[in-house]
Amino acid sequence: MEATVVIKCRKSDVGLVKELLGEVSGVYVKRLGEEIPKLKGKNIKCSLTVNEKEFMPEHNPRESGLASCLGGVELVAHKNRIICNNTLDARLELCYYNALPEIREILFGN
Repeated sequence: MEATVVIKCRKSDVGLVKELLGEVSGVYVKRLGEEIPKLKGKNIKCSLTVNEKEFMPEHNPRESGLASCLGGVELVAHKNRIICNNTLDARLELCYYNALPEIREILFGN
């Protein structure tokens, strides 16, 4: 369980992320109580903050060579030692690599 988490997002998404902080924090604390028996019934504190100095790059379809982000967030804890990349780009990449064996089989057979 991470008590302090910094959220990194695109500059254009800061308002939406800030708006959802309270709700997300409540869901996170509730899930912790359900998933971890030692925490059940205890008062769990969680601090979520949005990084307003560093942003993920905005998506720009006209410049395909540059780094960009389609959306989502990156969660950072323990002075950047724990990073959870929950962006659409990361999820699409995961789907791509998970589908490669099936694609190989379709193209080349067994």
